[in-house]
Amino acid sequence: MSRPLLDWFPLLLGAYVGGLAAAVVGFSPGITVLGWQVITAGAVAFAGTVAVAATRDHLAVELARTDWNLAVVVAPFLLLLGSVDLLARDGSTTSMGTLLILAVAVLGLAVYVVANRRVIEWARDADAVVVQWTAGTTARRRRWLRATLLGGGLAFIVAGFVLHHPFAEIAPTMGTVTLVFELFAGRAREYSVLPDGLYVQHPGTFAGQFVSGQRLTGYRVTDDALVIDRWIPLLAFTSRLEDIDDLDAVTDVLDRAFESSDDRTTPDRGLSDTD
Repeated sequence: MSRPLLDWFPLLLGAYVGGLAAAVVGFSPGITVLGWQVITAGAVAFAGTVAVAATRDHLAVELARTDWNLAVVVAPFLLLLGSVDLLARDGSTTSMGTLLILAVAVLGLAVYVVANRRVIEWARDADAVVVQWTAGTTARRRRWLRATLLGGGLAFIVAGFVLHHPFAEIAPTMGTVTLVFELFAGRAREYSVLPDGLYVQHPGTFAGQFVSGQRLTGYRVTDDALVIDRWIPLLAFTSRLEDIDDLDAVTDVLDRAFESSDDRTTPDRGLSDTD
């Protein structure tokens, strides 16, 4: 497919990389969070990233197919957790540094969402969606998800008030986010099987998740659900059978997909032929 006339993804990615570079420099000993070194590092990283990204026609799609797409979400939090001891030495640096990393985390989430979204957009434009269905999860799994998220959210909030540790400053925020996710746990999701993976999203929403075929280990049909297993069992996708209109068509596609993926040493590029 041709490249969009106006692609703002390089700017978004540049803002993320620039912010991450600024945060790393800002946590260096003897440098203030908003010092000239921080601003310079952020500006150089931003300009360099935009310059490189602008030369790649389908960078967002390529990024979503790699582990780096998840890394952009995880990296800011790893930086924050790795810097808690340094932050604890200077109260003023703590608040400014935390705000900077939280801003970078928001940018990272935006990069992740947009990159995943680009995959399904290219697939639909190229008529590469093999099969699609919409289904909710089973009542048992819904209860398990909500109980886990509720317990985790409350644990974060309690830790924020009980622990005397730099992590306690962001624990209530993380707990609140977890509780918000709990409100949406178990909702119906739309599944789209692509030549090189699976795209999952809640109907009517913009954000979705592309899972490479290398991260899918198989599928099984139970008494009440179609379960697509992932390399982490707890993250399996569960579709209630009564919500799937043509189970045979779906399982036929999954049979062919996993049969052709027995040798996973060479990833299937799938959509790359249509880029």
